[in-house]
Amino acid sequence: PLQPPRQRILEAAAQRFYRDGIRAVGVDAIIAAAGVAKASFYRHFRSKEELVLEWLRSDQARWIDPVRAETERRASAPDERLLVFFDVLTEWAASPDFAGCAYLSTAVEQREPRGPVRALIAEMITEVEGYLGSLAAAAGLRSPDEIGVELRLLCGGFLTATAATGELEHHSQALRAAARTIVNAAR
Repeated sequence: PLQPPRQRILEAAAQRFYRDGIRAVGVDAIIAAAGVAKASFYRHFRSKEELVLEWLRSDQARWIDPVRAETERRASAPDERLLVFFDVLTEWAASPDFAGCAYLSTAVEQREPRGPVRALIAEMITEVEGYLGSLAAAAGLRSPDEIGVELRLLCGGFLTATAATGELEHHSQALRAAARTIVNAAR
């Protein structure tokens, strides 16, 4: 069955934005990929920015949700979760359709230092830091908020470098070693 136009637009945008980047994909390309009329597009989204915001809020862009769920499924002890998180992250990066972090890729393309897209990206950064900091706190590590920032920076560097170079194995090993070093230093 054919999906409603709004859903087709979102799916087309998600695929194209993630693979090709926001600036490289115009509204006309999304309209064509979704198989909708231009009037239908603008009935559902007033602008490309509104569509970008909706995409960044979607399950397709929110990598943290499945990574967090799988981390918590695999490890019950808080100190285990911190390191299992990085195992799950590297497994996600190994998937055939991996093209990096939607938020970081979007941030690189943004020319505006402020605005709703930047604010949503900042919210995601805060969410990842908060999750990792809460795991550090539950594990009894010193300075859990600082640990959250440090580990989030590791995530960002790993996701960006792996998407750019495709060197998953080398980056995965370095990521895990750096995470272990940070965690062990805070015990």
